[in-house]
Amino acid sequence: MAILYEIKERKNPQKPTLPGKFYPSVVRVNTISTRQLAKEISQASTMSYADVLGVFAAASEVIANHLLNSDAIRLNDLGIISSSLRGNGAETAESFNAKKNIDGVKIQFLAASSLKEAVKEAEYQRVEIEKL
Repeated sequence: MAILYEIKERKNPQKPTLPGKFYPSVVRVNTISTRQLAKEISQASTMSYADVLGVFAAASEVIANHLLNSDAIRLNDLGIISSSLRGNGAETAESFNAKKNIDGVKIQFLAASSLKEAVKEAEYQRVEIEKL
Protein backbone atom coordinates (compact mmCIF):
# COMPACT_ATOMS: atom_id res chain seq x y z
CA MET A 1 0.00 0.00 0.00
CA ALA A 2 1.15 3.50 -0.80
CA ILE A 3 -0.36 6.95 -0.82
CA LEU A 4 -0.32 8.14 -4.42
CA TYR A 5 0.58 11.73 -5.15
CA GLU A 6 1.21 14.07 -8.02
CA ILE A 7 3.19 17.29 -8.09
CA LYS A 8 1.25 20.54 -8.58
CA GLU A 9 2.48 24.06 -8.99
CA ARG A 10 0.90 26.59 -6.67
CA LYS A 11 1.42 30.33 -6.90
CA ASN A 12 1.26 32.70 -3.99
CA PRO A 13 -1.94 34.74 -4.60
CA GLN A 14 -0.34 37.66 -2.77
CA LYS A 15 2.64 37.57 -5.17
CA PRO A 16 1.19 36.37 -8.50
CA THR A 17 4.17 37.57 -10.56
CA LEU A 18 6.62 35.30 -8.77
CA PRO A 19 7.13 31.74 -9.97
CA GLY A 20 5.09 29.12 -8.17
CA LYS A 21 6.40 26.36 -5.94
CA PHE A 22 5.72 22.67 -6.45
CA TYR A 23 3.85 20.68 -3.82
CA PRO A 24 2.60 17.10 -3.44
CA SER A 25 -1.13 16.50 -3.85
CA VAL A 26 -2.87 13.22 -3.00
CA VAL A 27 -4.35 11.40 -6.00
CA ARG A 28 -7.69 9.89 -4.99
CA VAL A 29 -8.11 6.46 -6.53
CA ASN A 30 -11.58 5.67 -5.19
CA THR A 31 -14.30 6.96 -2.95
CA ILE A 32 -15.29 4.00 -0.81
CA SER A 33 -19.05 3.65 -0.40
CA THR A 34 -20.87 2.80 2.80
CA ARG A 35 -21.80 -0.55 1.24
CA GLN A 36 -18.16 -1.38 0.48
CA LEU A 37 -17.08 -0.36 3.98
CA ALA A 38 -19.91 -2.45 5.50
CA LYS A 39 -18.84 -5.46 3.42
CA GLU A 40 -15.23 -5.16 4.60
CA ILE A 41 -16.24 -4.63 8.24
CA SER A 42 -18.59 -7.61 8.17
CA GLN A 43 -15.79 -9.79 6.80
CA ALA A 44 -13.42 -8.59 9.54
CA SER A 45 -15.90 -8.95 12.42
CA THR A 46 -18.75 -11.07 13.74
CA MET A 47 -21.36 -8.57 12.52
CA SER A 48 -23.40 -9.27 9.41
CA TYR A 49 -23.38 -6.92 6.43
CA ALA A 50 -26.95 -5.85 7.25
CA ASP A 51 -26.02 -5.20 10.88
CA VAL A 52 -23.13 -2.95 9.85
CA LEU A 53 -25.36 -1.03 7.43
CA GLY A 54 -27.89 -0.59 10.23
CA VAL A 55 -25.22 0.74 12.59
CA PHE A 56 -24.05 3.25 9.95
CA ALA A 57 -27.61 4.45 9.36
CA ALA A 58 -28.30 4.83 13.07
CA ALA A 59 -24.92 6.46 13.74
CA SER A 60 -25.54 9.08 11.07
CA GLU A 61 -28.86 10.08 12.63
CA VAL A 62 -27.60 9.95 16.23
CA ILE A 63 -24.44 11.95 15.42
CA ALA A 64 -26.52 14.63 13.64
CA ASN A 65 -28.80 14.90 16.68
CA HIS A 66 -25.83 15.33 19.03
CA LEU A 67 -24.29 17.99 16.78
CA LEU A 68 -27.62 19.85 16.83
CA ASN A 69 -27.41 19.69 20.65
CA SER A 70 -23.93 21.34 20.61
CA ASP A 71 -22.24 18.07 21.58
CA ALA A 72 -18.91 16.79 20.24
CA ILE A 73 -18.68 13.08 19.49
CA ARG A 74 -15.51 11.11 20.26
CA LEU A 75 -15.16 7.96 18.18
CA ASN A 76 -12.33 6.32 20.14
CA ASP A 77 -9.58 5.50 17.63
CA LEU A 78 -11.07 7.58 14.80
CA GLY A 79 -11.39 11.08 16.20
CA ILE A 80 -13.78 13.78 17.28
CA ILE A 81 -16.68 15.15 15.24
CA SER A 82 -17.88 18.59 16.26
CA SER A 83 -19.59 21.64 14.86
CA SER A 84 -18.49 25.24 14.51
CA LEU A 85 -20.21 28.33 13.16
CA ARG A 86 -19.49 30.45 10.10
CA GLY A 87 -20.40 34.06 10.36
CA ASN A 88 -19.45 37.68 10.31
CA GLY A 89 -18.73 39.99 13.19
CA ALA A 90 -21.00 42.58 14.70
CA GLU A 91 -19.74 45.96 15.89
CA THR A 92 -20.94 45.26 19.44
CA ALA A 93 -22.24 42.27 21.41
CA GLU A 94 -25.59 44.05 21.72
CA SER A 95 -25.92 44.47 17.95
CA PHE A 96 -25.16 40.80 17.25
CA ASN A 97 -28.12 39.09 15.58
CA ALA A 98 -28.03 35.35 14.89
CA LYS A 99 -30.03 35.64 11.66
CA LYS A 100 -27.73 38.36 10.29
CA ASN A 101 -24.38 37.32 11.75
CA ILE A 102 -24.43 33.52 11.58
CA ASP A 103 -24.01 32.17 8.05
CA GLY A 104 -24.15 28.47 8.83
CA VAL A 105 -22.69 25.45 10.57
CA LYS A 106 -19.52 23.59 9.65
CA ILE A 107 -18.90 20.00 10.66
CA GLN A 108 -15.33 19.36 11.70
CA PHE A 109 -13.36 16.17 12.17
CA LEU A 110 -10.23 16.01 14.31
CA ALA A 111 -8.38 12.75 13.80
CA ALA A 112 -7.38 10.75 16.87
CA SER A 113 -3.67 10.42 17.58
CA SER A 114 -3.92 6.66 17.03
CA LEU A 115 -5.30 7.23 13.51
CA LYS A 116 -2.56 9.77 12.80
CA GLU A 117 0.04 7.27 14.03
CA ALA A 118 -1.40 4.54 11.79
CA VAL A 119 -0.84 6.62 8.66
CA LYS A 120 2.55 7.97 9.75
CA GLU A 121 4.24 4.86 8.44
CA ALA A 122 2.85 5.49 4.96
CA GLU A 123 4.86 4.90 1.85
CA TYR A 124 4.46 7.37 -0.99
CA GLN A 125 4.37 6.79 -4.73
CA ARG A 126 4.52 9.57 -7.29
CA VAL A 127 2.22 9.27 -10.29
CA GLU A 128 1.91 11.37 -13.40
CA ILE A 129 -1.62 12.54 -14.20
CA GLU A 130 -2.26 13.28 -17.85
CA LYS A 131 -3.76 16.67 -18.58
CA LEU A 132 -6.91 16.46 -20.71
